[in-house]
Amino acid sequence: MATKVKLLYADDDPAHLWLFHKCFDRDYEVLTATSGPEALEIFDRENEIGIVLADQRMPEMTGVEFLGEIYARDPLPVRILVTGFSDMATTLEAINTGHIFSYVAKPWNEEELRATLSQACGVFRLNRRNAELTLELQRKNQQLRQELQRRRQVEEDLRRSRRQIQHLSRELLRAQEEERKRIALDLHDKVAQDLSSLKLMIETMSLDAKRDPATIGAWHPQIVGVLQTCIDAVRNLSSSLLPPALSQLGLAAPLEHHCRELAAKHRLRLDFHADAGIDTMRLPYDLTINLYRFVQEAFNNVCRHARASWVQVLLDIRRGRLVLAVVDDGQGFDLVQTRHRAVQEKRMGIQSMEERIGLLGGSLSISTAPGKGTAVRAEVPLPPAAPPAGRG
Repeated sequence: MATKVKLLYADDDPAHLWLFHKCFDRDYEVLTATSGPEALEIFDRENEIGIVLADQRMPEMTGVEFLGEIYARDPLPVRILVTGFSDMATTLEAINTGHIFSYVAKPWNEEELRATLSQACGVFRLNRRNAELTLELQRKNQQLRQELQRRRQVEEDLRRSRRQIQHLSRELLRAQEEERKRIALDLHDKVAQDLSSLKLMIETMSLDAKRDPATIGAWHPQIVGVLQTCIDAVRNLSSSLLPPALSQLGLAAPLEHHCRELAAKHRLRLDFHADAGIDTMRLPYDLTINLYRFVQEAFNNVCRHARASWVQVLLDIRRGRLVLAVVDDGQGFDLVQTRHRAVQEKRMGIQSMEERIGLLGGSLSISTAPGKGTAVRAEVPLPPAAPPAGRG
C-alpha cells in the first residue's frame, strides 16, 4: 500500500478545518493549523509535507505570505491558495511569480478540490522524483569530476615519471661514459705508462747485458718496482669498480675502510659507527652494493662541496630497518634551490640517491641549511632473514 502524502492546511476558521479533515483524511495524512505561524511550526517539525493549502484571509499572515515562507523554506511541496473571488488579482500575481501552483475558490467544492489535490499529489511526486534524480545526477557529476581529476593526476604523474625515466636514462648513459672515460684515463696514465716504462727498461737492460751480463742484476729492483706499481694500479682500479671485500666481509668493514681513506686524503676528522649486528649479517649483494654506493656518493659530496672539517658516518639497525646517515659540519646549502638548479642543469645529484634508495624500498631525508652543515639519512627495510656473514 502506497504511503499517504502529507497535506498541511492553514485556515483561521475551525469549521473549514474540521470539514476538510473529514473529507480528505482517508486519502491523505492531513495536518491542520489555525494560523500561518502555527502552520510554519508544523512544517518545520514534520518530514516531507507534499501539499500545503492556505486560506488567503488569515489575520496574522495572509495565505500568499505564508506560502511564500513555505517556498523559501522548501520549494518542493505543492502550494495551493484557498481564496474568494475578491482576492483574484493577488492570487494571479502569486501564481505568476511561481510561489503558488494553483488556487481553490472559497467556499470550495469537494469534487473540484479532490481533483486539484490529486493533480497536486502527482506534481509533488514528480517534483520529489526530479529532486532525487537531480541529487543523484549531482553526485554522479561530482564522482565524474573526481575521476577526471584523478585520471588527469595519474596522466600527469605518468608523464612526470616518463620524463624522470628519460632523464635518468640519459644520466645513466652519461655516468657510464664518464666511468669509461675515467677507466680509460687510469689505464692510460698509470698502467700504460708503467708498462711503457717497463718495456723501455727491458730493452735497455738487454742492450746493457750484451755488453756486460753482470749489469742485469742492477735492473732487477727497478723492474720489480714498476711491476708492483702497475699491479697496485690495476688492483685499485678493480676495487673502485667492485670492492671485493663486500662479498667477503659484508658492508660495515669495507665501508669504514673506504671512508677512512677518503677522510685521510681530504684531511677530515671521521667518526664512523656501525651497529655490531650489521657485522653478523649477510645482506643480499644488490642491497649491500647499493648501500655502499649511497654512502660513497654522500661522502664524496662532503669532500667535494661541503668544506667540512668533520664528518660522521652511522650504520644502525632499528625496528627491522637499516639506517645509514652521513653528517658533516660544512657550509650546508639551500635544498630547494639546489633541487631546482639540478633540474635546470640536468644533473642527477640528490635525485640519484633518492632513486637508489627508492629502488630498495627505502626512504631518504636531507636536513641542511646554509651555514648549518648537512645530514643525509636513508632507511631501507632489511630482508626477512639475514644469516650471519662468513669471515675469512
